Amino acid sequence: MFAAYTELSTWLAIVLGGVIGCLASWLLAYAIARVPFRMIGGHPGKQLWSVLFMIPVAFILALGGNLVFGLLLAFLWLTIAPSVGVRTVFPPAGKISNQQLFGGNAYFAVVALAAYMTVKALAG
Repeated sequence: MFAAYTELSTWLAIVLGGVIGCLASWLLAYAIARVPFRMIGGHPGKQLWSVLFMIPVAFILALGGNLVFGLLLAFLWLTIAPSVGVRTVFPPAGKISNQQLFGGNAYFAVVALAAYMTVKALAG
């Protein structure tokens, strides 16, 4: 289960998944509410936390037993954990609803997982 963490491709997938997911979240926020780049995509703290939330993904995928269940578990993790983080540790500057928060983080989860899986597939 933890063997994946010894592979460089796993760490590249974690970092790129977090960064690309964070940038995609900013694009969505910009399209909806014209949120400035520095608030999400260009914010080093948001980028760091996006990568940190990706670290358990390799473990979660292995824990799931099969790819579909593992991806579902990872999707739930990447949707719920950042949402709880925003509400408890990183209160957003604007007042956003839980629906917007969870929707935005679900979008982050899909893009981040797609980037993660693409890097892993390309690494062979």
